[in-house]
Amino acid sequence: MEILSEKELPQGSEKWLKVRQEVVKTATRTPQIMGKSPYLSKQYSPAVATARLIRGLDEDFVNAKMKESMANGLEKEADVRAILSDQGQKFEPMTVINDGYLASLDGAIVEDGRIVKILEVKAPSSETSPTLTHADKGEIWDLHFYQIQHQLMVTEAECATLIIVDPRDGEWKEFGIEPNPQIHSEIKQAWEEMWWLLECDEEDMTDCVPISPDQRPLLENYKRALDNLSQAKDDFADAEKQVMDAIQSGEIPINSEGFHLRIVEKEGRKGSTSWKRLATVELKKHNVNVADLEAEYKNPDSESKIKIEDLRK
Repeated sequence: MEILSEKELPQGSEKWLKVRQEVVKTATRTPQIMGKSPYLSKQYSPAVATARLIRGLDEDFVNAKMKESMANGLEKEADVRAILSDQGQKFEPMTVINDGYLASLDGAIVEDGRIVKILEVKAPSSETSPTLTHADKGEIWDLHFYQIQHQLMVTEAECATLIIVDPRDGEWKEFGIEPNPQIHSEIKQAWEEMWWLLECDEEDMTDCVPISPDQRPLLENYKRALDNLSQAKDDFADAEKQVMDAIQSGEIPINSEGFHLRIVEKEGRKGSTSWKRLATVELKKHNVNVADLEAEYKNPDSESKIKIEDLRK
C-alpha cells in the first residue's frame, strides 16, 4: 500500500490527474462499472460505457463535472476537517494506491502507519441533488456508498464517515459506514471482467464477452502454451536450417548419427512428377495440357533429398 500525502500529490493537480490516468481503478469509476452512476451513456452496458470513458472514446461528463466542482468541494472539505480537528479527530487529505486500485481521500486518520478511519465530504450546490434527496430520507445514495466502499477496500480502514453539507442551512448530515467484504469482492470481480474490454478493438467492444475470473487462469495458461508453441516452431526452423547448411557444406557427413538423429539421403522415386517444378512453370503459362508436358517434369533418376531422421520414433 502506498500512502501519498497532500503535499506529495495534491488532489486536483496535473500530477494527480496523470496518476489517475495511469491507475484507472478509482473510487470515481467503481460506481460506474457497478451500474450505480446515472451519468453514464445508456447506449452501452455500465462496463462497456466505463471502458469507453477510460479509453477516451466518449466525452467524460463525470470528470468534467468533478473538475468544475472541485474548488468548492475542497473549500468545504477544509472547513469540515478544521471543525473535526477541533473535536479531536484530525483528518488529513491523501491519496492511497493499493494493488492497482486508487482512492483519493478527503481525509484519513493514520495511526502507527495504518489508516484507521476515512472521511468523505459531499457539498451539493442544488437543493434537488440526489445526494441531498437520499440524505433527507436517512439514506446514502448508491453512487456515494460504492465510492466509499471502494475507498475502504483500498485503505483497509476500519470505518468511514460521510458528511453531507446541506446547502439550505449549512448543517451537516453525518453517516457512519463500515467495510462490506461482499461488496469489495463484487467490486474486484466487476473490474476483472471490465478489464478485458480495454483490450478489445473499438468496433468489437459491445460484443466482448466478459471472462469470469475463475476461468482466466485457464485462458492465460492456453495463451502461454500457444506463445511457447509458436516460439518452438521458430526455434525448430532455425535449428533445421543450421543443420542443413552444415550438411551442404560437408561439416556434417551423410549417414552420420548423433543425439538420436541420423542424416540420410533419400532418392526420389523414379518417374514421379515434381509438382513443385510443374507448378512453377505452369504459373507462367495458360491453357496447357498437363498430360502433354508430363515427361518434361519427371524427376531425374539421380534426384535425391536429404532428411534428418528421429531415431526415437
